Amino acid sequence: MDVRRWRWLAALAVVAVVVAGVMVLRTGDIPDAPSRPKVEIREGGTVRATAIQEPSGFNAHTSKDGGGVALQPVAATMYPSVFRIHPNFSFQLDQTFMASAELTSRDPQTITYRIRPEASWSDGTPITAADFIYLWENLSGTNPRIDAVTTVGYDRIKQVTGSVDSKTVTVVFDENFAEWPSLFANLLPAHYVDRQPGGWNRGLDKHPERIPSGGPFKIAGFRRGETLTLARNDQYWGAKAHLDQILIRLVPDSDAELAALRNHEADLINPEPTADLVNTIRRLPGVRSQASPSLGFEHLTFNLNHPILAELPVRQAIATAIDTQQLVDRMARPVNSNAQVLGNRIWLTGQQPYQDHSGGYGKGNIQAARQLLEQAGWTLGADGVYAKDGKRLELRSSTFVEDPRRKLQGELLQDQLAKAGIHLDLANTRSDILFGQWIPKGNFDITNFYWLGNPFAISASQDIYRTGGGGNFGKFTDPTIDALYQQAIGELDPTRAATIGNQIDQQLWTQLPTIPLYQVPSFLAWRQDLLNIVSNPTTESVFWNAGSWGYAKP
Repeated sequence: MDVRRWRWLAALAVVAVVVAGVMVLRTGDIPDAPSRPKVEIREGGTVRATAIQEPSGFNAHTSKDGGGVALQPVAATMYPSVFRIHPNFSFQLDQTFMASAELTSRDPQTITYRIRPEASWSDGTPITAADFIYLWENLSGTNPRIDAVTTVGYDRIKQVTGSVDSKTVTVVFDENFAEWPSLFANLLPAHYVDRQPGGWNRGLDKHPERIPSGGPFKIAGFRRGETLTLARNDQYWGAKAHLDQILIRLVPDSDAELAALRNHEADLINPEPTADLVNTIRRLPGVRSQASPSLGFEHLTFNLNHPILAELPVRQAIATAIDTQQLVDRMARPVNSNAQVLGNRIWLTGQQPYQDHSGGYGKGNIQAARQLLEQAGWTLGADGVYAKDGKRLELRSSTFVEDPRRKLQGELLQDQLAKAGIHLDLANTRSDILFGQWIPKGNFDITNFYWLGNPFAISASQDIYRTGGGGNFGKFTDPTIDALYQQAIGELDPTRAATIGNQIDQQLWTQLPTIPLYQVPSFLAWRQDLLNIVSNPTTESVFWNAGSWGYAKP
């Protein structure tokens, strides 16, 4: 569940532009793919990739399946999206799928989508307005029994209608939604899902090889705990994929990914980077690699149902005692020398609206942290741990074990907080348990992972902090923040929307439901004869352009 939404560029110029009333942050310096001499691609072949997490099911819009990163590489190859996020963090219309998507009225806000006539699912069923309507009906938030990872934007739509030929879709909003290009991504085959046992919530859990594809690949096989195979979709109306197959092997951790690459058992890996792993890969013969800034940030989430963490002074003391710069120096800078402390939850450090609101937090001020606790009635015990009303200030920190660097990060946090009289137990587990059971059920005190995102910073973060949001795992609630989000996502003036986004972050720093730490670097490595590989460290994943992958002709 290194999950949803955002981006980083510390050293590169960032320009704000307006597209149909939406602010898009893009850069002119990051290409969609590295330029290299023209090399002829041979048709056929299999790419062997690795993954640490496996999909629980194949509906990218449920919290069960779409909340984590495991499904998106597959979804990017088979579910069409109106707009696609590119490696330079811009969003661009998928012109293979769509003829156009335009704001055709401001009052009421109306978007008109025109689907290409030839667009169809792999079973021969045309992709039509029915697929748009089905997605909206299930993500509108009107049915509490529907599992939806987010309803943001869809809950502002009044109606979705199709033309006579069902290839033109008209979407009318009840309330303005500025970041409307974020909608109708990973479109599902409505005609198939609706007739499966379990329907929307569970209908895509079994027999994934039967799911119709609207992309260059389709699922050919899935052996849980072992492999997931994608095969070329020969019914795809767009450019046919060069490869015959992509075989994704499931492995326990990033060290196993490195071993697979080194032993010629994998052609492509996208591991969680550590300094040792990156340096080892860079010395491997015949291997290319790319380190890049990502749209993800590391953070801590507090479970506010925990009686100790429900106390704001305790959260303030933790945020004061943490030395975030030490975490950046040890965890991020060995991979990306430009890594910085993050002082904002909405905007990242290379984005134009970014402001650091962290104040005195994250500076490792042990004396100030202790003072906050003592003012709140906590007393330092003989064992060096604070206590109040017979309870020690002892908390569990949980993350997933597949990432080797997280063990070190937990130990650093444990040591930092121990100096302030706060005892931190490290209770880590596998990612499928953490994100499938512990976090959704509130079985954690403090959890550490990273949100992975897209360019729609405000709408994409809303469900993390609004009351009852699908990503609001700590059960935080603040009516002021709820109201600010409602205002921000309907604000068509991008400058004003950015200002409100910063107001939201300032309010979050006063309440501390989470602590942002630093932006996560992404690292990718592949065989040098494998062409057209380029990192896309957003929710799109490296598979965003898998249809163009291929091996160089000898």
